[in-house]
Order: sequence, then structure tokens, then C-alpha cells
Amino acid sequence: MTDLKIRELPDEKPVRMTVALPPDIHRDLLTYPSLLRNAGFLMEVVSREW
Repeated sequence: MTDLKIRELPDEKPVRMTVALPPDIHRDLLTYPSLLRNAGFLMEVVSREW
């Protein structure tokens, strides 16, 4: 059997990305947290500043 060597993983750096969404998907994404909250799910808002 051949010895497999795992190489070092590359350094992971944050990537800034811009996404264009259709208005209906944007609206749904904004509504989703309130639907979960109304269903009894606890949520914590996490904001990352890159």
C-alpha cells in the first residue's frame, strides 16, 4: 500500500463577495428570521466586519 501524505492546508482568508438577488428572493431572506422567531426558534444576530 502506498503511503499517503497529507499536505498542509492553505491559509483560509475571508473573501468579500457581492451577490445580485431578484427582489422576491431578497424579500424572502428578510422575512425568514421573523418567521423562525414566530415559530419559537431562538436566534442570535452575528455581524462580521471583514
